[in-house]
Order: sequence, then structure tokens, then C-alpha cells
Amino acid sequence: MSESAKNLNLTRGSLLAKNSLYNILGQVFPTLAALFSIPILINALGASKFGVLTLVWMVTGYFSLFDLGIGRVLTKQLSEKLGRGDLEDIPNLIWTALMLAALVGSIGALLISLTSATLAYDVFQIPSGLQKNVETSFYILAISAPIVICNSVLRGILESYQRFDLINLVRVPIGSLTFLGPLLVLPFSEKLVHIIAVLVGVRLLELAINCAFCICVVPEILKNI
Repeated sequence: MSESAKNLNLTRGSLLAKNSLYNILGQVFPTLAALFSIPILINALGASKFGVLTLVWMVTGYFSLFDLGIGRVLTKQLSEKLGRGDLEDIPNLIWTALMLAALVGSIGALLISLTSATLAYDVFQIPSGLQKNVETSFYILAISAPIVICNSVLRGILESYQRFDLINLVRVPIGSLTFLGPLLVLPFSEKLVHIIAVLVGVRLLELAINCAFCICVVPEILKNI
């Protein structure tokens, strides 16, 4: 029997305490990874390249805030339906949210692609020797916009089912790889293009894992493909 068909008690106090612990652990390990990685990255890349990498981290983090509230609305609606035991429309609701997220993310990717040259050459004070490399990096970064926004929606699904264990099972390695990934690239290349490509790959990995977890929690969504 799927989790969506069970009569789950999603508001009990012990569950709240356990979820709080999961969230704390989900923040601690990526923070430790950052404290370990950042000094090494600054030394290896230099101030200019590391500044661009910091900008990439910041922009990628903000992508999930530009989902027009789709993830938050989905979490609210799913929680209400689960509370009422109204499970029939949940798969359609999930697919609608994911398609909207993909559309919004694609528009964001297009906007970033169209402004990449302007950002690299005019907006940010990028040293002339890095400008072309940074422009290419922004094109690669644009790919992650729909990925990050879809990940936000998938997390919303897991949140509505109170599966913070699964959320943080993803958050710990992905959050850590956000900082450790560039470190792993350094023995082979110090080019921003390669580092950012790895970061996009980390987001793709997150998307794949989140999809697998959501299918495990709500297997009915596969019936609507």
C-alpha cells in the first residue's frame, strides 16, 4: 500500500521533534564542508575566480526562490488534501506543479542566456582575462534554473508527507558536494567552466534522487504519465 493511501498521523509531536533533528543535521554537514573547502578554493582559484564562484553559488541558491510560490502552494494543497483524506487528485496536482516549475525555470534559463554577455562584460566587474570564461559559465549555469526550481517542487511534495528524513538524506550529500565538488575538480582543472559544469551535474543528481524518493512516497504519480 502506498503512503498516500495510508491513514498517517502527520502532526504528532514525536514526528515534529524527529523532523527538527533531521533539519539540523541537514544544515550542519554542508556547513562543515563549506568551512573545509572555501579556504582551499580561495588559495587555488585566487580572489577573482573565487568571487565568480561565490556569485554562482548565490545565484543558484536564489533560483529556488523564483518559482512563483509553486512549491509552497503545492505543499499547502497536498497537506490539506492529506488531512481530509482526499487523495484522488494528488497525482494531477503534482504533475501540474512540476510542469509549471519546468516552464518558469525554462524562462529563467532563457533570460540568463540572453543576458550572459552583458553580465560578464558590463554588469559585474570581471577582469578582462576572465570575461569570456565567465560568459560561458553563465550559459552553463542557465541550465540549472529549471532543475533547481523543479527540485524545490519535489521537496515540497516530500514536505507535505512529512518525509524530512528523505529531504535531508538528499540535502546532506548535495549541500556538501556544492562546496566539495569544485574541490574535486581542482586536481584536473581550475577553469570556472569545468567547476560550474560539475555544480550543474550535482543539481541533476539531486533531481534524480528527489524524483526517485517522490515516486517511492507517491507511486500513483507514475499512473498519470
